[in-house]
Amino acid sequence: MGFVSRGAWPCGRGGGRAGAPARAGGGGGPGGRRDAPAEGAASALGDWRGQLRASGLNPALAWSALAPAALDARVDARAVDPNAAHPAIDIDARVAPAGRQPRRSAAEAWRLRELLLQGRWQPGDTPGQGQLTLRQARLDALDGVLNAQGRIDTARPLAEGSLDATLPGLRARWSGLLAHAQGQGELNLDLADGARLLAWVRALGEAPLLGDHLKPVLAALADGQAEGQAQARLRWQGGLGAFGFPGPGRAAAPRLDLSLGTERLRLARGGDAPLALELGATRLSVQGPPEALALALRTRAEASGWRAELDTAGELGFIGLPLDARRGQLALSRLRLSATPTGNGQGAGQATAGGNGGAVSWTLTSDSPLRARWQPRAGAIDAELDGARLHAQPRRAGGAAPAPLTLAWEQLIWRGGALQTRGRIEGLPLAWADALTLSEEDPEGALARAGLGGDLVFDGRWDLNLPAQASEPPRLSALLQRRGGDLAVQTLGAFDDPRASAHRIQAGVKTAELELRTEGRRVSARLRWDSERFGQAEADLGSELAPPDATHGAWHWPDSAPLSGRVRASLPEVGVWSVLAPPGWRVRGSLGAEFNIAGTRAAPQLTGLLEAKDLALRSLVDGIVFRGGELRATLAGERLVIERFRLEGRGGAERGGVLQATGSAEWRRVQRDGATVREPLIALDVSAEQLRASSRPDRNVTVSGQVSARLEGAALRLRGQLRADQALIVLPDEAAPSLGDDVVVRGTEYPIDRRGGVPVVPDVRITVDLGPSFELRGQGLQTRLAGQLEIRTNPPDPAPRIVGEVRTARGTYRAYGQQLAIESGVLGFAGAYDNPLLDITAVRPNTAQRVGVQITGTAQAPRVRLFSDPEMPDSEKLAYLVLGRPASGAGAEAAVLQQAALALLAGSDGGPLDGGLAQALGLDTLSFTGSSASATGDSGSTSAAVTLGKQIADNLYLSYERSLAGTLSTVSMFYDVSRRVTVRARAGSENAIDLIFTLRYD
Repeated sequence: MGFVSRGAWPCGRGGGRAGAPARAGGGGGPGGRRDAPAEGAASALGDWRGQLRASGLNPALAWSALAPAALDARVDARAVDPNAAHPAIDIDARVAPAGRQPRRSAAEAWRLRELLLQGRWQPGDTPGQGQLTLRQARLDALDGVLNAQGRIDTARPLAEGSLDATLPGLRARWSGLLAHAQGQGELNLDLADGARLLAWVRALGEAPLLGDHLKPVLAALADGQAEGQAQARLRWQGGLGAFGFPGPGRAAAPRLDLSLGTERLRLARGGDAPLALELGATRLSVQGPPEALALALRTRAEASGWRAELDTAGELGFIGLPLDARRGQLALSRLRLSATPTGNGQGAGQATAGGNGGAVSWTLTSDSPLRARWQPRAGAIDAELDGARLHAQPRRAGGAAPAPLTLAWEQLIWRGGALQTRGRIEGLPLAWADALTLSEEDPEGALARAGLGGDLVFDGRWDLNLPAQASEPPRLSALLQRRGGDLAVQTLGAFDDPRASAHRIQAGVKTAELELRTEGRRVSARLRWDSERFGQAEADLGSELAPPDATHGAWHWPDSAPLSGRVRASLPEVGVWSVLAPPGWRVRGSLGAEFNIAGTRAAPQLTGLLEAKDLALRSLVDGIVFRGGELRATLAGERLVIERFRLEGRGGAERGGVLQATGSAEWRRVQRDGATVREPLIALDVSAEQLRASSRPDRNVTVSGQVSARLEGAALRLRGQLRADQALIVLPDEAAPSLGDDVVVRGTEYPIDRRGGVPVVPDVRITVDLGPSFELRGQGLQTRLAGQLEIRTNPPDPAPRIVGEVRTARGTYRAYGQQLAIESGVLGFAGAYDNPLLDITAVRPNTAQRVGVQITGTAQAPRVRLFSDPEMPDSEKLAYLVLGRPASGAGAEAAVLQQAALALLAGSDGGPLDGGLAQALGLDTLSFTGSSASATGDSGSTSAAVTLGKQIADNLYLSYERSLAGTLSTVSMFYDVSRRVTVRARAGSENAIDLIFTLRYD
């Protein structure tokens, strides 16, 4: 063995130096020391000692990928018991950064603080074997600290000692003995901060030398997240030969004791397949030998929008020596799994658990042990699950839980890539349909929203065989049939019952059965339905599966698969289906259908007949009643032809008129932008003959005419002529109560899903003739309307436009307490439907002076003015309009005129003449005066008084005035003899008859 004399080594550009003194047995005597020769000296095996000191070492000279650094190193080695056959070697080595480092030092990149090794190597009889004893080993680098001590014997082999690792967010400690046939030990892991540990692991990808090898492995953690704490402890007693630890002979498997716990641990992954898993209170315990491990697990987890709780216990065993995880068995003696949607993901039966009482939790339990076995087979795994039973039950928060479902299988085998399973379903309740369709937007469920319910229960069975060879078709036989119970439908009463009393009708289900079967490539489905009130239905459908191809890796149902089948349905009473109609509507009648199915899956062809008899529709809210309806339609391929559709209005054909329609509809294929798409083509011709379209007391309309409609893709074309044979429209009173704009009645409106929809482009030309008897009443107006309007829309601008005019005939309008005669009234439409031109003249009839009101302008900006013939001041016009005579100056008349003037200026007449109290009492005048002349003409009276007045006729007015301060009262009567002569008679505190002659001049 050669040594280098104490001298200088060039250590890179940093000018580092190294020295290596050596000492060998020989001259110098015991304890003596002599430096080795400078060059080429060799020491005989025996007592020897060596030292190496280096300062400023630059690792970049050895590894060019490293940045320059300055390291100090010390290595001491010596022989122990040199006279032995195999002398041992003591080693004491230490490497640490030098005091001064170059810029961008590799030592800083490694974050190296210290590397320490103290131990002894004892060679064995066989070269390369021996025992390494570590008194102390320490590595402080990359923000982690590793301490180890113990011994490793490569000859026996075994390892004994302890290992302590401290990393950012993690503390690990191991101690024990690892050997083939015997041993014991303990491993403790304490995760204090998952986020810090994950960040440290990611940073290893930037470490010198190691980073290039670790980056491919760490790429999967690039978008990962980890938060929380966890603890784990593993103890073992016995040798590890069963796990493949080298050693002679066969060794028994050790006894294991594993426990794992956490209060909160969150793991997440982004990318194309994001996943977020959060563990709550979790306790895992595994005890026993590997062939019989007692397993117990309790955990709370949240992932993919679900919150789950699992409680299970059983026995897990790995078979054979050495142990192989691919061969084993599992027997669960206890299983309870509950899951509740959290509203943060997509899933069936989903609702927002927080703050939403409609959330549904699911519970899965077993009443018998679950036993499974698996073993390797030609590079794959064969598995088998013994027959067992599971119970599943949904439970809605705050609601009753439906009956549980029992899922039982006789066998479940996966062997050589083939799946065989056979079993049955027992007690599947219809109420599960609501539990599976609950969502935040639909907290009731599909059945409850449709008014369906009941205690209908189904049983089912299945037999499935999926061959391992892709060329062989799967085999399936599945059946779902009624076991008991009935279907209940909620209705609003009988068709002719005006009361909206909700009650349930039992369907009287006798048979409900659905079967699906495959034989080779052939697939067949069969449906049978029979009930007392919901009629009967039979359906048989057949098709074919296609083998795997370049697009599909398994057997599938292609678009080109042929179809064959037949459907027959008979619904003798469809009145129960009123629950499916809009609110307030009721339906009655009988329906029958029989058609054949052909074509392909992508283009089914239907041929047959659809008939309905004794149809009746009724809307209690809209006053729509149709009876005696008939429908006959034929199906021809993808086309539906309506040969006859007829409805009679209220009172039959003679009194209520007739509505008839014919047409066709199809879903045709067209070319759009080089692609084949499906678009609707609907053509409909509708005719009405004196049809009572509405018979509500305030909306009674009878119409006749023809309308043709054609929808071609998104283009809608409407043409027609309608005539109102008779109509009565009563406008609602302005004082009628109504809900405010900020009030929303929940459940009456549903949002329209416009995703993927195409807006319809209307082209409308419909002429509406108001006819000879179109009467309008309400809000003081009573008149007959006449005229003709044309409703138009142009494809570029879908907003409706109206052209034409509406005229009044022999109408009256009540204003300021008087019935004004409408001499002329015209509403002219020249575009916007909500802003017609106004030209209305209303006069007070049978007065000495012709006075009235003229309204011009538009509906959105009307102009109102008073007029008279001959012309007179506005105050006199107002007096004649309100009182029918000149104003006398009395307090009551002044109050009346004042209120009328204010109403005129405000655009309405809400004063005392049309006030609620005066109108309720049938009076024209009701006023209070505090200090005004009385009707007696006594100017000195200043007492408060109440005046009541009534226009008996056009030329006769009667008033009564009562003093509130005394007993004075006066009755006055005004009679207009002519336009210039008025007789006034008074009785009470003063009795008199006056003859008033009026002469007007400007």
